[in-house]
Amino acid sequence: MTAPSPDETAPAVELDLLSCPLDGIRLIEASAGTGKTWTLCGLYLRLLLERQLPVSRILVVTFTNAAAAELRERIRSRLAEMIHLLRPGATITDPFAERLFAAAAPTAGGDRAGLALRLANALHSFDEAAVFTIHGFCQRVLAETPFAARLPFSLELLHDDRALRLQAVQDFWRRHIAGRETSPLLARFLGRRKDSPEVWASLLARQTAKPCSRVIWPAGISDVKPDDSALLAAFAQARRSWTSDAVSAEAALLGGIGALNANSYKAEAVSSAACAWQAWLASGEALAAPTGDAGNLSLFDADFIGARTRKNQSPPRHPFFAAARELLAASGALTRALELARLGLLRRMFDEAGSVLRQEKLRQRLLSFDDLLQHVDDALRAGENAWLRESLHTRYPVALIDEFQDTDPLQYSIFRSIYRAGEALPTGALFLVGDPKQAIYSFRNADLPTYLAARRLAGTPFTLRCNQRSTPALLSAYNALFTANPHCFILPGLNYPPVSAGEKPRPLLVDLSDPTAAPLRIWLLADENGQPPTRADAVHLVLAATADEVARLLNEARAGRITIDQRPLSASDIALIVRSHAQGRQLREALHRLGIGSVELSQQNIFHTNDAEDLERILHAVLEPGRPSLLMAALATRLLGHDAAAIAALGADQAGLLQRMVRFADYREIWLRRGVGVMLRRWLEDE
Repeated sequence: MTAPSPDETAPAVELDLLSCPLDGIRLIEASAGTGKTWTLCGLYLRLLLERQLPVSRILVVTFTNAAAAELRERIRSRLAEMIHLLRPGATITDPFAERLFAAAAPTAGGDRAGLALRLANALHSFDEAAVFTIHGFCQRVLAETPFAARLPFSLELLHDDRALRLQAVQDFWRRHIAGRETSPLLARFLGRRKDSPEVWASLLARQTAKPCSRVIWPAGISDVKPDDSALLAAFAQARRSWTSDAVSAEAALLGGIGALNANSYKAEAVSSAACAWQAWLASGEALAAPTGDAGNLSLFDADFIGARTRKNQSPPRHPFFAAARELLAASGALTRALELARLGLLRRMFDEAGSVLRQEKLRQRLLSFDDLLQHVDDALRAGENAWLRESLHTRYPVALIDEFQDTDPLQYSIFRSIYRAGEALPTGALFLVGDPKQAIYSFRNADLPTYLAARRLAGTPFTLRCNQRSTPALLSAYNALFTANPHCFILPGLNYPPVSAGEKPRPLLVDLSDPTAAPLRIWLLADENGQPPTRADAVHLVLAATADEVARLLNEARAGRITIDQRPLSASDIALIVRSHAQGRQLREALHRLGIGSVELSQQNIFHTNDAEDLERILHAVLEPGRPSLLMAALATRLLGHDAAAIAALGADQAGLLQRMVRFADYREIWLRRGVGVMLRRWLEDE
């Protein structure tokens, strides 16, 4: 690991929102809860009042539609709040607002009425505010300047290009793999690896999503020509040796096991390896060698045996051990050659299918989200398009980039081009706001080298040191945990700055149930013997412990020993964070068994839930009440809760079944006459 540059380790400077410069490239680093959005709103207000910029010329970029909508609403609310404070006779109790008005007053001739007019104009024209996601911004650029990107005037945004991508890969697969161009040996290898057009299409998607990433290919992948002749010869020799004397080969190894390393050689492992050899050699498929630790074939390898023979001991000997060595060596060499050949095909697929995909999209006048960024970057980097960079810089002289730690190299390249990073910005500014500790998350397409490159360009970063969300005790615990090792994030330039509690009021939690309780607690899982449990047991322990702790908290709250803002703690005050929908469902069921209700919040499509499927069955039964099969399916849902015995009994009770069908026919009449909402309310009451 190389030593970090001075720019990467320079301590950040505490941000004074009202005195920091409004020009150049400025990096603001902040942890969660330290007021990043509040700071962005404050910078926006300064730009409106001090720089006198209209809302249409301040570019604000974040990375999701939800974040953009929230940021837009927060800025709008802040504007309305400031206008209210500037009304004649209003009392200003906000220290930030008072300092802001004092600093901006000279630009309005010392008259606060002038400031109020500016903010009122900004609020009235806020529909023109340039608050975008990165994709929304690029879409706007391409729509307004299609000539710069050499694109048609009319383009349709394609939300999902999987079908076109799969078609391009399938065409490549038919030409180069399914036909005669690929050797049967390589084709069988691809099949054993479970490669398919669908799998390769997903690899192409990853490659096209990060076009600025450097792909490192092994040398010589285009020239390799796998040959299985050596493997087939070694396989035949090993098969003859094993078939003639397999029992004595295993016996020789077991007989000399005392001379071998006990960590590698145990009787059970030798027997398992013998079974694996038997299965492989009996199959007649030289390429079908067990992979990984399956059977541990190397236990019969003469070289492996020799390397694990104890000092002053003689290794066990048998003719098959040498044959096993030759076969495993030939198998390894061929597998490496086949892997290189596969990579050569992949590289060719990336080039050919990627080019076909781009051409097909242009032919159909379609653009995916990734294409938006790529076309804008290409247009900005083109030498003849200097006018485009100047035009965008003039139109948006200041940009505020939220959640900058999620910026990948392509997105950063766009902002660098527009704001001429590395050059003086006499009339513009670029503010980058983010948390570098979150740049380690690859699932968010974050890229730490990109973040560190921006930090070097911006110089000494600013920081927000006061957390406005967590309690002082919890912040102290986090500081102790993450500063115990100054290099806890491993990578140079990625540090944990200690934070302190801000002045924002917090709900007061009082827990008298456990005087020794710490604000941050870590539970260690162990079985009855104090050993780490299996994965299945760990899941059960976590679910049970979490549900029990929630029940304990609520019981103590009912007894008056846990309060929040002088009222008993309630279930709605407790949040449980899980990693998957499946875990959320399991935890909800564990709570339900203890009589605790819960609400699951997720981004899952509501139409893909079990509740939606149950409701669909019920609506089918209501629409066609004369079909007993649909009625039985509706009764079997969890919403109606009939078990198999109850449904069987109803099926044998013609009068009861007819009564049910009449009730559902009544629901259908209500639906047709008064609407589905009225029908569902009646159904809930009756059922």
